[in-house]
Amino acid sequence: MVADDHPAFCKSIADIVACDSSFEMAGEAYNGQELLLLLEKKHADLVLLDIEMPVMNGWQVLPVMQKKYRETKVIIVSMYDDESIVRGFIGNGARAFIPKSSAVETYLEVMHHVSKRGLYITDKQKIMLVKESTAKPLKLLTEAEFRVLPLLCDGRSNNEIAVILGLKTSTIKTHRENIYRKNAVNNIASLVKFVFEHRMPGS
Repeated sequence: MVADDHPAFCKSIADIVACDSSFEMAGEAYNGQELLLLLEKKHADLVLLDIEMPVMNGWQVLPVMQKKYRETKVIIVSMYDDESIVRGFIGNGARAFIPKSSAVETYLEVMHHVSKRGLYITDKQKIMLVKESTAKPLKLLTEAEFRVLPLLCDGRSNNEIAVILGLKTSTIKTHRENIYRKNAVNNIASLVKFVFEHRMPGS
């Protein structure tokens, strides 16, 4: 499903979806309000969501989707790649953020990744998300721990994360313990609160 106020862009997404038999177009909406009405009638595993739309924009619709349609994974598509915008959307539940100008291959790669693994963050975005952090512990995480972090915040078990990342459950358990220790927390609720307070300034 796609939500964008430009019909030409919606058609281009439909053409991309048609290139891959793994996906099927569930519908098009031209603003956030239309998207919510469409989701009441049809289920969508993925939604490609524009930011600037009339009536109800991407900033306004995402929190509603997080409450009513949490099983639907949102990919933000935008002409902008500003750090605060990326932090804001990823911090509020979007599973990926990609420029509208991306190649067809990139769209399909991101869609497949989000469908199977839940979260797609580029190396550039990883650096962006932590470089202005006020929390030193988050900067001390290893690359492996940083890959585990968003999955922990998504409430996934050690076994689920192990399957997603192709690692042993015991390895994930160690990463979880290290992340908790480095951030001085002892449960998921505290970890999520810490991450949002310190890693996502301005979100």
